[in-house]
Amino acid sequence: QTTEPTPTTSTTKKNDDIPEVPVELKETTLYLVGDSTVASFADSYFYPRYGYGTQLENYLTDKVTVKNLALSGRSSKSFIEESNYTYLLSNLKEGDILLNGFGHNDEKSEDAARFTDASKPYTDETSFGYYLNEYYVKVAKEKGAIPILCTPIVRAQSSNNYSGSEGHITATGNYAQAIRDLGEAVGIDVI
Repeated sequence: QTTEPTPTTSTTKKNDDIPEVPVELKETTLYLVGDSTVASFADSYFYPRYGYGTQLENYLTDKVTVKNLALSGRSSKSFIEESNYTYLLSNLKEGDILLNGFGHNDEKSEDAARFTDASKPYTDETSFGYYLNEYYVKVAKEKGAIPILCTPIVRAQSSNNYSGSEGHITATGNYAQAIRDLGEAVGIDVI
């Protein structure tokens, strides 16, 4: 009969139902790319005005450095023209994490600079999945970083019905589903 090994390094149990797991935490950088739902703001247009990327560091160990590169109004397509994307390409390295939060502006079919089509497969060069995969997922993997995709945050809807455009389901596809499909196809995590 064998017994379980005794952990030599452990984390604090936060929930009695979850067993204590030995973990060796390493310093890493979490890069965030995305639109206004992720971005930070330095204006007084709304109070308070910030995306979820500004709050993530409050929930992470101090071994994780958060670099929020997200920009309001950008899509997975238009972001690659920004200096923040160039910064990402120059600094992302093995062991880092790249969290992607696009979708809100990708669905704007009237804007050729931002529009990507969620109804097409990720292998189609005009699709939402293609931009996410080619310019973010593959880049991260090539550098030894960990890509994570996030489905877009729904738009506020008073009746809590998110079956339409408030849930990013448009005439040009279901943007959240396109992200889930890409994650499954290329074997990466989706939040």
